[in-house]
Amino acid sequence: MNILLCSPCRLDRTLGAAQTLMDLADALGALGHTCDLVGPGVLGASAEDYPARLQAFLRAEAGGYDVVDLDYKRCVLDEQTARAGPLFVARCQLLIHHYLRIPIPPMPTLRGRLRDRVLGPRDRHVLRARIQRADATLAVAHRIVVLNDRDRDALARHGHAAEKIHVIPNGMTADRLDAFAAVPEAVPEGAVVAFIGMFGPRKGAADFPDLVRRVAASVPEVRFRLLGTRGPLRTAEAVEGLFPKALRRHVEVIPTFAPEALPELLAPCAVGVFPSYVEGFGLGVLEMLAAAMPVVAYDAPGPPVMLPPEALVPRGDTAAMSERVIALLRDRAALAGARRRARQQAQTFTWARSARRLADAYEDALSTHPNPHSA
Repeated sequence: MNILLCSPCRLDRTLGAAQTLMDLADALGALGHTCDLVGPGVLGASAEDYPARLQAFLRAEAGGYDVVDLDYKRCVLDEQTARAGPLFVARCQLLIHHYLRIPIPPMPTLRGRLRDRVLGPRDRHVLRARIQRADATLAVAHRIVVLNDRDRDALARHGHAAEKIHVIPNGMTADRLDAFAAVPEAVPEGAVVAFIGMFGPRKGAADFPDLVRRVAASVPEVRFRLLGTRGPLRTAEAVEGLFPKALRRHVEVIPTFAPEALPELLAPCAVGVFPSYVEGFGLGVLEMLAAAMPVVAYDAPGPPVMLPPEALVPRGDTAAMSERVIALLRDRAALAGARRRARQQAQTFTWARSARRLADAYEDALSTHPNPHSA
């Protein structure tokens, strides 16, 4: 097959969303398919004009492909474009429909709470408009790819046909899994708890101070290593400022890192936490599992595709999350077994496997949707 993957962000492996598509393209290529990538750089597009430029590009070039796989909320796919010939697949990396049902606490600052109170109604109006545009693209797309079962169920509630939705989680390359395999499975000395992700409301920033306080009360030597936090909060000092002064000695913030440095950064960590309210997949969870770290996460869209029920706690329940973390840190024998199982679970999420499932879904759909432009 000739496949076009469309990225709404620049094609840079240091960016999680771009890395996902670049790894997927490599995995599809390894299966013998021709896979091209197009991003804002190729289109000469800014964030604002990307949808329009992509649409123009697709009208001119889409007929040369069997499959066009694009982001569901960053391209207005209309019926005229969809009739261009190829199979159009709408990819949902992060499903915004969940925001209608899952409230996300604002940043734990006076400014954050005031912003939520003052601008919350406007934000919800903007969200509904974004969902309406996304639903229009999803309705026209020939197939939809989501990363977890809850995304599929949410789209079904919004009227999208279940038979055209494929649940195909992301994965990790074999080379990347090998790099994490260098992290020893043995329980490390000390009590270091890891988190990987941008530090913001969706990722549970409002809950972290209470989580750290509860764990530190029972495990005074604990240290939370927060990795890749850079986003709205640009510096380590900005993140640390969200914690009461008495807790800051328990927090280490590393805003950015080179991807190849992550296994070494995780090596001293015993347990992972992931208090995110909404995810598509949760690459940080997979990375921590690959580093032999059991992860405790909120029972929210995304992480449950990788984690057993006992590793999940209700959204916002910092008491339950801290209890799970404390129990693991206090019982080295139980932690040793959990670390072994974590690595085994990570090894089932590979790009080779996900690409094969995706290629099969493409081919099955193409069998009833031939491209009139194909040779």
